[in-house]
Amino acid sequence: MLELGSAIGYSAITMAHATAQGTVTTFERDETRIQDARAFLQKSVTKDQIQLIEGDAFERIEELQGSYDFFVCGCIKRS
Repeated sequence: MLELGSAIGYSAITMAHATAQGTVTTFERDETRIQDARAFLQKSVTKDQIQLIEGDAFERIEELQGSYDFFVCGCIKRS
């Protein structure tokens, strides 16, 4: 699963709970939200299923390898 825009990580945790063995890759660029998300994710039983990537998803998405079965865009869209 791929998510653009983590905020505090709630949706990433919810998605990780929905899949027993799957993973969630999520991007966040806001420093305050990154810190909040990291703290929130560390408390979750799904923390090992979630990869939080810091930075602008539109600039870093090409770094990803593989494919994703599910995509959520919760970030500010660019035109």
